[in-house]
Amino acid sequence: MLSVIEWPDKESEKLIDWHRTASRSFSWRKKPSKYQVLVAEFLLQRTQPVQAAKVFDSFMGRWPDIDSITGARESQLVKVLSPLGRRSRAKDIKKAFKFIKAEWGAIPGTEEELKLIPGVGNYIARAVLCFALKKPIGLVDPGIIRVFNRFFCLESSKVRAHTDKELWEVADSLVPNKKPDRYNLALLDLAALVCTAKSPKHNDCPIKTNCCFFGAM
Repeated sequence: MLSVIEWPDKESEKLIDWHRTASRSFSWRKKPSKYQVLVAEFLLQRTQPVQAAKVFDSFMGRWPDIDSITGARESQLVKVLSPLGRRSRAKDIKKAFKFIKAEWGAIPGTEEELKLIPGVGNYIARAVLCFALKKPIGLVDPGIIRVFNRFFCLESSKVRAHTDKELWEVADSLVPNKKPDRYNLALLDLAALVCTAKSPKHNDCPIKTNCCFFGAM
């Protein structure tokens, strides 16, 4: 069973320590609210973070809260979001926040409620909970899957690994109670900067000592 996997002693602490000096800087990470995280995650869909970052600040400048975004015209959203491509993104954002406004008046704070929002699945719901509310909850995306695959030499039985319930359970079991947001950011940045799909930078990896992939080289 995948769910019995654990970090060796101190590995999560090593990740967090490494992240203090190696983290990527994005506006939505500075003082993340539920609104900011949700907006950022919609912008990041099928989009590189560097591209999303160019749009995020202008988006927040025009629509800093749920009341302002629900009053925005779709044509305005299309114009601001145009550098990111995928024209349907504007419609998706408008639909999601109109639903939130009508259903609760504010962004909810439980995974079950968040996943009722159109366009919000496991990852986005959990990102809101982790980064805005500091909940000790795991995340699974292609980069994190790659880190887990290499470090633990594990393989998901699913063709689409992010749909593997056991992998989500593994992610949950590995999250430390202290600084869970920093831990998940460290995993995301480790995957993006060090444990890359091609030519991983082994010498820069803070957890290489116990890495199954590195040990097999």
